[in-house]
Amino acid sequence: MRREYTYEEYNRAMKLLNMGIGIATVSRELGIPKSTLHYWRYNKHKPILARWTPEPSKELAYVLGVLLGDGYTVRGHTYHYDIELLVKDYKFAEKFSKAMAKILDKKI
Repeated sequence: MRREYTYEEYNRAMKLLNMGIGIATVSRELGIPKSTLHYWRYNKHKPILARWTPEPSKELAYVLGVLLGDGYTVRGHTYHYDIELLVKDYKFAEKFSKAMAKILDKKI
């Protein structure tokens, strides 16, 4: 049976790992398997409650509208998604890019 971890357990483990404490030590202290900690450290998997969930915003509404209306292709891969737009107006694509960056809290 697979165990689900809480967001607090994930944060505590990541804090210890980021402090430079080894995976084996963190595993013994928190009772979390080393393989799970390895996946968390290298962003392979995260607990369901630690995954990103978007906040409602104007930018999110804009991006969803573009994807449902003008979005050309959205492809899902194992750990990421590709979004492809075919546009003639460069400013439209730039506005979409800025909105995506704000939603994902990334630099442009």
